[in-house]
Amino acid sequence: MQERKFKDGYMGYYAVADVKNIRLLSIDERNIFPKVPRGKGGMGQSNIWYADSGKGIDYKNNILKYIKKDEDEKNRCTYKPVSHQTDVILKKRIEKIAIKLVEKTYRNRGFFVNSCEIENLGWDLNAILINEKISLHLEVKGTSERKIAIQLTPNEYSKMEEQKNIYRLCIVVNCLDKPMLYIFSYSTEANTWLSENGESLIIDQVISAKCYV
Repeated sequence: MQERKFKDGYMGYYAVADVKNIRLLSIDERNIFPKVPRGKGGMGQSNIWYADSGKGIDYKNNILKYIKKDEDEKNRCTYKPVSHQTDVILKKRIEKIAIKLVEKTYRNRGFFVNSCEIENLGWDLNAILINEKISLHLEVKGTSERKIAIQLTPNEYSKMEEQKNIYRLCIVVNCLDKPMLYIFSYSTEANTWLSENGESLIIDQVISAKCYV
């Protein structure tokens, strides 16, 4: 096996596969992915288990359904550009596109999603997975640019730092053409915010002031 070194000393999951045949599930998707059956007919203490009978057949069928659903969703992801509008209207349109995409993404993952945008809590959406007793706070940012570069209000950044375990920063880029969603969650192992694709978020803290007479 080839030795691999990482300059920051951090390595998460280690596996080798053809990238065109795989997709690493995000930490939020793993909560709703079909659970490996245990007990008679399911996986035991052995490291090898063949899902070819009993509980295994149902498990395998559920996995195949999940994969097909994911592939169908990717094939349906087509977007139409919008016409030129004023800055204020354009900004609202971008926000709606971003919110809609994040809502759809988490609902497809099995979460119940509701908006709390007008409450000024420091995040925009609540995502709840009832069976797993998981509640996430989703802050949504949208931009027409292709690169990831957004600003957080003091309240948003404060909640992001206070609620690392349940806070998700959802950034939608290229909103007016083909929106692409990046979901950042805090990694205790890497001690940084990572996207589901492994990008590390660079955070520059800015100090501002209001001066008046």
